[in-house]
Amino acid sequence: MTRTSPIACAALAAALAAAAHADTTLYGSLRLSVDYIDDQTLDQDYSDVRDNASRLGVKGSEELGGGLSAVYQYEFGVDAANTGNTKGRLAWVGLKGGFGALSLGRQWSPYYNAVGSLSDVWNSDDTAIGYYFLGQPHRISNALIYASPDWRGFSAQLALAPDSDALGDSGLTGQVRGDSPAEEDDVDLWDLALLYQSGPFKAGVAYRDNRSADYSLWGASASYAFADLNLIATYQQADLGSSEPWEADLTAEYRFGNNILRAGYARLDTDAPVADRGSETEFDIWKLGWQYNFSRRTRVFVEYADNEIATGGGFLPFGAEYDNLSVGMRHDF
Repeated sequence: MTRTSPIACAALAAALAAAAHADTTLYGSLRLSVDYIDDQTLDQDYSDVRDNASRLGVKGSEELGGGLSAVYQYEFGVDAANTGNTKGRLAWVGLKGGFGALSLGRQWSPYYNAVGSLSDVWNSDDTAIGYYFLGQPHRISNALIYASPDWRGFSAQLALAPDSDALGDSGLTGQVRGDSPAEEDDVDLWDLALLYQSGPFKAGVAYRDNRSADYSLWGASASYAFADLNLIATYQQADLGSSEPWEADLTAEYRFGNNILRAGYARLDTDAPVADRGSETEFDIWKLGWQYNFSRRTRVFVEYADNEIATGGGFLPFGAEYDNLSVGMRHDF
């Protein structure tokens, strides 16, 4: 039987104790579903209760005077469907003022904030996988991040990670290109992102140079809300040396009352044949979903995805062709 590590328990206890401070907020999210999977590659079908990135954390700030504040966040992923074990998701501290914000630790990457966050509206992990073929890691360890103040709707973010552990739990191990391991003495990964928001329009563009895994990546995203209809589009392209895979994703949301209907389509072009898939290089994902909000904190959902190819959470790790039907509930606190 797997147990939560003593270090994780101690860290979680310390984080919860900090919630007693007036400027600290305790928060969390429980996200569970019953999934039916039809694995067409193995000709098998089965059902399972799944966790969809449940979490528990604390965040807050302290006024230091002169317009300067200390800001911090400590967040754990919780396996709510099985062991209840925790793993680190976010852990950072920084300073915020008129100059913007400067923070240290494990944080959301500027690339994700600009490219992935707009399309991250699906509830089931299996209906949200399009971005993750190329967008990993979406959280960066050992990172120094600067976020500029807002200027007429524009803002910028820069991340530097001077250690290859920036790959964290993304699954990006070894060299993507198959070269000899990179030996960088300065920065192993850096992100640069530009974000814009004006009323119902949001957009972002970002570039990543991952020297540790030896690839570069750029992406763009945009969303626009027409009354009850919201359209979201993303595009990403990587340079792996021998190939330049790309991914495009489109999601439409329609809101009426407490209901949200979603439809999505994503295409991945690997620009190179995939093992066990013959000469095929293009793969499609079709997604449909319904969400009902009982309140701002509680929802139920039904989502379906037809995946021609699956991702295991790393950079282009391919898996089975499968269909997934997910029926679940989420409660935030």
